[in-house]
Amino acid sequence: MSKVSEDLLIYFVAHCQSVLKVKYSTIKLYLAGVRFHVVNFENVNPLCDKFGHTYQRLQNVLNGVKKSESKPLRQKLPITFKILQEIVTCLQCGFFNHDMDLTFQTACVLAFYGVLRCNEFTCRTVFDPDSNLCVSDINFVSECKVTVNLKATKTDIFRQGIIISLFKIEGVVCPYKLLSQLMSVRLNLNAKHNDSFFVEETGKPLSRNYFISKLKTILIALGYSDKDYSGHSFRSGAATSASSQVIEDSMIQTLGRWKSDCFKRYINF
Repeated sequence: MSKVSEDLLIYFVAHCQSVLKVKYSTIKLYLAGVRFHVVNFENVNPLCDKFGHTYQRLQNVLNGVKKSESKPLRQKLPITFKILQEIVTCLQCGFFNHDMDLTFQTACVLAFYGVLRCNEFTCRTVFDPDSNLCVSDINFVSECKVTVNLKATKTDIFRQGIIISLFKIEGVVCPYKLLSQLMSVRLNLNAKHNDSFFVEETGKPLSRNYFISKLKTILIALGYSDKDYSGHSFRSGAATSASSQVIEDSMIQTLGRWKSDCFKRYINF
């Protein structure tokens, strides 16, 4: 038998996958057959180097073949400005209870206009005031401007923080108005500066799973498929609306001020 090298095995795997259209599991069986015969003739494992280590390049090629056969994840749809309006209007008409309706309106509008990931305004398991959104992170700097301090983001590995500026606009989806109303509710409930800004019905900090569960309930009530949307849909919806410039006049008013100091830095998917 001719020497079975790593290069030869890689060519063999590539031929099986691209020309013969053989699946990953079958290629593995073929390699097992090659190993069996080489061990019988030469008493050497052709799939390993002289030190007994599996060939790394061959393994990488096999992993690539395996990944190419995996089913693609279902692409989630963006929550556009139109859907956001429907969600807020539904909540304003009364859906859960007064406090929860206001909480979800504010969370949805903040997620959209702030281009936030879901875990940037909710908590996963345990609330951490050093990284999660607190009452003290919402600051009303003027009669028409509010800033939101994100202490930690996915792309901010050194936790330097980022300040997002939002403004008062006309319409039902005004971030300034909703944040102001919810802040009044939280302060009336004696919330401290390091308490969670968003809370559930039980008073616990708003968790990611709880928010997504309630969001899907609202979407189903509005006639949308809950499987098509996720917590990331607000972020992608804002990006889609901004990039296509198919935006309502009120959103253009906000984006005109917000884009320069937030959009360019923060809209990295």
